[in-house]
Amino acid sequence: MQYLIFVFLIPAFWLMLVRPQQRQRRTHQAVVASLAVGQRVMTVGGLIGTLTRVDAETVALDVGDGTELTFARSFIRQQIDDEAEAGASHATGHDVEEHVELTERTDDRPDGLDGTDGHAEGAA
Repeated sequence: MQYLIFVFLIPAFWLMLVRPQQRQRRTHQAVVASLAVGQRVMTVGGLIGTLTRVDAETVALDVGDGTELTFARSFIRQQIDDEAEAGASHATGHDVEEHVELTERTDDRPDGLDGTDGHAEGAA
C-alpha cells in the first residue's frame, strides 16, 4: 500500500516540476538561437536595448546614447516586439516619465540631509 503512494507521487512530481522547467529551457534556447542584429531584446536583469552584434557566445546591446554593453547570449531573456512595447506604455494611458515628479524640500531636516550636521544653531 505504501509503495502505491510513491508510484503515484513520482510521476506527479515529474509532471509538476520537471516538465514545465524543460519547456521553459527549450523556449529560452529557441530565443537565444534566433537572435539577430537589430532586434530589441530584454536581458535577465530587465535592461532593454537593440542588438548591434551577435557572436557565438556574446551579444552587444545598444541601450541608448551610443552606450553599448556586452552580454553572454544566455543572459537575453526575451525578444521585445515594438507593438508589445508600445502596448505596455499605452495600457496605462501614459509613459513612465510622466510619473516622475521632482520636488524640492524646503523644510529643515534633523537627520543632517539638509546640509547641516543636524544640530540647532547655538547648541554646543
